[in-house]
Amino acid sequence: MEHSTVTAPPDKHEKYVPMKSAHAWVHGHYFDKHDRRVASSRTTPVSGEYPHKVGTWAIDHVKLSRGRAVEKLMRLPVHSLRLSEGDYTKSNEEGRGYDAHRYAGWLKQGHRPPPISVVEQDDGGLSVSNGHRRVAAAKLAGHTHIDAWVSPRMDTGRIDSNGKPIYVGMTHEGIHGDHPATVAESALKIGDRWHSGESPVCAAIRAIRDEFPGNPLNPRERYSERGAFEVHPNGDHLHLAGIRTFERGKGHATPLLHAVLRHAKAHGVSVTLDPVPYGPRALPTAKLRAWYSRHGFRTDRSSPGGMKWTPQ
Repeated sequence: MEHSTVTAPPDKHEKYVPMKSAHAWVHGHYFDKHDRRVASSRTTPVSGEYPHKVGTWAIDHVKLSRGRAVEKLMRLPVHSLRLSEGDYTKSNEEGRGYDAHRYAGWLKQGHRPPPISVVEQDDGGLSVSNGHRRVAAAKLAGHTHIDAWVSPRMDTGRIDSNGKPIYVGMTHEGIHGDHPATVAESALKIGDRWHSGESPVCAAIRAIRDEFPGNPLNPRERYSERGAFEVHPNGDHLHLAGIRTFERGKGHATPLLHAVLRHAKAHGVSVTLDPVPYGPRALPTAKLRAWYSRHGFRTDRSSPGGMKWTPQ
């Protein structure tokens, strides 16, 4: 399959594939025409090439209040995906870890699994809704990307009581209906947010920049009403250059650090830093090291004096 160059959903219904048929190919490997089970996906891999290419859009035949749901077939970095179940590279709940190792063996034999299902969350993160064992298998087999049917978010143009945008699942009518200017911006960013060749580190940086605006007086900083921080890509990990708060002693640095670690964990990347005091009223180095230690940072043996946080 080739990477997609299509970004926004099609403007005409005929340019989609029916969502039901998009998923029927897999169903046909395990059920006969009378819908009786003939094989188990836990013991039998699918055979043949998946009939749809990366970049294909599918549409549901059921029209709800906001219209017909749409999905896009994407190739995503496997470490950028959030898991709503356990990590079956490490656990074996109900035998699913054994399944993941079996699936990994199939991958190594050349079998291509069917796409997983992914939902875009309000913060732009991608959460696996179906296919956790296939994600684990991809990691175990050393694969960096996985194909997924993605249900994108759609901006309704409304805000909640906290002033944040209200998102819903994307629909064809929502994108091309009465308020296209509101939701078209979201649609046109799809390819940008989920660029197939994007590394986990770049994806994490992109997510952080989506959440925190740049400081107009210092473009290297991202800021919020509580403070500011600098974080940069550094090889295969992020480097946190510093955090500063606008009011000292109120615990405002903690949520900023947690935000960086949340995005790093979502994309499976580590974070390094050098605990150097910032400004005349900063904590001394020993207290800084102790504070970072409480948040999971440990001595980085590859960098004298440095510390490193690794996602668990």
